[in-house]
Amino acid sequence: MLQEDYAIVAEHELLRKVSDTENNFIERKTSLNTDGWLKDARLILQLYDLRREPEMRKARHWWAFQFSPRSADDFMKVAWAAGSQENNWLRQVAGYWGMAASFVLQGALNEELFLQPTVSGEMFVIFAKVHPFVKELREKLGDSEVFLNIEKVIMHTKWGRDRLKFVLKRVEMMREKMAEKGAR
Repeated sequence: MLQEDYAIVAEHELLRKVSDTENNFIERKTSLNTDGWLKDARLILQLYDLRREPEMRKARHWWAFQFSPRSADDFMKVAWAAGSQENNWLRQVAGYWGMAASFVLQGALNEELFLQPTVSGEMFVIFAKVHPFVKELREKLGDSEVFLNIEKVIMHTKWGRDRLKFVLKRVEMMREKMAEKGAR
């Protein structure tokens, strides 16, 4: 085991102690073994490094703050604009989160760890932007797999479904604020 691995294990041991409502510390049961946990932690950090790549940062910024499709047709305008910067960004970010979700679905990455908001919070925002019309989008693209891995991961747990409801409201608030800002 490398020195960095020992540091990760030590952090993991600290994270296993959680506070209950009376500020007493209780031991949290975990189904992760140390080797599995280290593998998952490394994969999460590798995914994070990919998100830091300069072009990916631009693509993520565009998705978060500029791209706000209200219909399948809005999405299709960008999807069919092959070669445009926006089309590249659309595919880059959607592909990234679809790939990351596939790791969870195939058992290569722990679901509970992946669903932490600090890890996949952005994925929820991306999916919330297309959720209202994802079925129509799949029909128009002729591809029943579009956003499917992301949807499966989000909908698999009650926490994921509840988080999506919360993020859907947040995305709508963001759209309203963008509209107000644009009206000025």
